[in-house]
Amino acid sequence: MNTDFLLNNSNYNLYDASSTQQMETNGPVGLIALPGTEDFVNKVNNHLYNIRIKKVQQRPQLLADEIGFMRNTYVISSTISRFSSGEAKGTLNDTVRGHDLYIFCDITNHNASYEMFGMTVPMSPDEHFQNLKRIILAANNKARKISVVMPYLYQGLQDARHSRESLDCANMLKELNNLGVQVIMTYDPHEPRVENAIPLFGIENVPTAYNLIRALITDYPSVDFADPEQAVIISPDERGMKRATYYASVLGLQVGTFFRQKVYKHDKNSDPETTYKYLGKDLAGKTAIIIDDIIFSGSTVTRTAKALKEEFGASNVIMLCTYPLMTQGTSLIDKAYEDGYISKIYGTNLTDHTEDLLNSPWYRDVDLSSMTSQLIDALNHQASISGVLDQSSQITELLQKNKEMQSFNIFGN
Repeated sequence: MNTDFLLNNSNYNLYDASSTQQMETNGPVGLIALPGTEDFVNKVNNHLYNIRIKKVQQRPQLLADEIGFMRNTYVISSTISRFSSGEAKGTLNDTVRGHDLYIFCDITNHNASYEMFGMTVPMSPDEHFQNLKRIILAANNKARKISVVMPYLYQGLQDARHSRESLDCANMLKELNNLGVQVIMTYDPHEPRVENAIPLFGIENVPTAYNLIRALITDYPSVDFADPEQAVIISPDERGMKRATYYASVLGLQVGTFFRQKVYKHDKNSDPETTYKYLGKDLAGKTAIIIDDIIFSGSTVTRTAKALKEEFGASNVIMLCTYPLMTQGTSLIDKAYEDGYISKIYGTNLTDHTEDLLNSPWYRDVDLSSMTSQLIDALNHQASISGVLDQSSQITELLQKNKEMQSFNIFGN
């Protein structure tokens, strides 16, 4: 008897948002928004609803086969209650028994606050992490699986020990692991190798390159960002070279960096002077694309942009950044924009931003809620997400389509 038609030897575990032929789910999805993540979670919820309504329209049997697959909302109501002393408790207002939970935590959101001893206190990363643990404990081992969506990895900068220092990030991963968290989803972590702290589980490291490059090409359709004569990738320092090299490789561009060197003086009371030396190809007349994962005060990007324009002749300076935190406000970059040093900064909506940033003429917020909803749908189906995590082929296809449009003179050049 020929049974070949019964076999599913290939692609059975690959995720396709438009396909109904997938492995069974890991239980009903539940999305939990910790304070400060409500807007992003609502967007993810809407995208997930749209993905699933299309699947049900194609295959109505899903409603009977997968209980809880199609619901008006996937958001599980939760509350963080604060006492006047500053202590708190986490409460789940809906059942989570048997659910596949995804808890969203934005540890950089300082706009969330609470009352303590009559004062309004902005929440720090430590307090966001405590809230995350409270909600995990509130689930009380009733959920079928618990995943944490933490875009900016808590204490991700403290990934290596240089003296008598704490290894906070590794300890955080182990702590979540011990609380029963099976999946930790993060985006462009500062040091991906920190997942070695939990080798049996690891983290889902989600890249943002495709979404940022797509936004860039949308705004500058007539520029060939795959032409080394028109553009070059820049890392603001040697520590970010790995990230910049990836962008350069998928775009087919040269990469340059600024080597930072400290010059120590004989006077022990004086701080060392820091000098920066550019290492890379000629930039004259080219668009310089700065790649970095985080903007804190904005001093690094403004200093780099000024040097690229004044000293090395770049015609245009653009930045792609996952987390534009702007801890000191936008004034530094406002001035750099007014002085013509920087044209545009692309960031993501994975973390909360101030209205000043969102309304700045030099900033564009790139929405990653759709991709996040697809990742959750894939993980809920226990499917492979390698197609989402490996974005090289998607970027190549995007560049090819843009080149074809340019060849037909669609943009009027």
